[in-house]
Amino acid sequence: WVFVSPVDIPIHSHSAVDLSSDGSRIVLVVHDFSASAARFTVFEPDSAVPLIDTEVGTSGPFVRFELSRDGSTAMLGSLLRTTFVDVTTGTVLNQVSLMGSPQYGALAISGDGSMAAFGTMNFVRLYSRGTTGTFDQAHTHDLAPGTYARRLAFSRDGSTLVMGTHAAGDTLTARLSVLDVPSLQLVLETEITGAGSLQNMISDLSVSATGHRFAVALWGDEDGLAPEVLAFRRDSSVPLLAQHLPGSAMRIELSADGNHVAVASKGVHANIPGGGGSFWLSELGRIDLDVIGVPRIGSTVWVRQRLRPDTNARVLQASALANVPAPAPAYGHGLLYLDPASLVELPATVSTLTDGGALTPYTIPNDPSLVGQTVYLQGLDLDESRLSRSWIPLTILP
Repeated sequence: WVFVSPVDIPIHSHSAVDLSSDGSRIVLVVHDFSASAARFTVFEPDSAVPLIDTEVGTSGPFVRFELSRDGSTAMLGSLLRTTFVDVTTGTVLNQVSLMGSPQYGALAISGDGSMAAFGTMNFVRLYSRGTTGTFDQAHTHDLAPGTYARRLAFSRDGSTLVMGTHAAGDTLTARLSVLDVPSLQLVLETEITGAGSLQNMISDLSVSATGHRFAVALWGDEDGLAPEVLAFRRDSSVPLLAQHLPGSAMRIELSADGNHVAVASKGVHANIPGGGGSFWLSELGRIDLDVIGVPRIGSTVWVRQRLRPDTNARVLQASALANVPAPAPAYGHGLLYLDPASLVELPATVSTLTDGGALTPYTIPNDPSLVGQTVYLQGLDLDESRLSRSWIPLTILP
């Protein structure tokens, strides 16, 4: 289906769209200059008829929009106001005046919408959603005087908040700080400094679901000292990945498990006029389980386990995840992430790939009723009686 917004969009940055991680909610936000408000429209995936179509006052055009991964809560940040919105009803939960400390695009919200944060000059504020549904301030994290927050990102579980900041007037040094939310203690601070006349600004942040890894996209510098893409463990300033790109990295997304990072970059530095660009995908360390192919009905994909050559292997399948990952002595060492009640064992295979990989075919019936269903897979090393550290959600496509 196609939906055409009735609001004219004279500037592309005054519109945004996002969807929940399960695809059940799609949110379109367009600034309506005639109404001096944001047009907030919510859809289900099977219809162009909005569930909600309302105006949200933002005190000027919004510069940043964030949606919680469960699709329950949204944040809008304008130069003068931060607004919290209940996506299920379209009602405003709270609005915070910035009182002369403008918004530079530092908004973040946890996966379930229970925690949120925004930052401006000299501080980052954390908010929590109470039992009544409103957002109340829970903590203020002071930044060094003259420092402003440019980007923020929560882990999905809300345990970790990564802050990207700059000192006013210093466009060559980007500072990254990691806040452990339960203890409200900083666990990491590091700086990325460039040289030359081009601005080394933070353009985007992304955090793994549990907060153990995070990644940052930067504009880079003129002298090539600052990589455009960096990824870290939350407890170490030594990068897992430091990648120089031909142009500025503009958007970045770290996979929920922290094993892959995707980057969209401009063809040249952000300060330089020019077109073109690239998409980049990097693997952060070797993972032990992945899928080759596209899981469409009537097709066969291959589940690949990274094992020593000539190792006997098996793939486990379940229709759901376990409530709590737990040891499974019947399968040996490691944690079973799959639901034991729906567990199915696929036929055993042997790792014969030159890089030590075992391929297990997984055939999807040509049944349209399967579209949208998700199965969960985990690997098993039969020789060492050891479960894989990774699990995979496989959602069936048309």
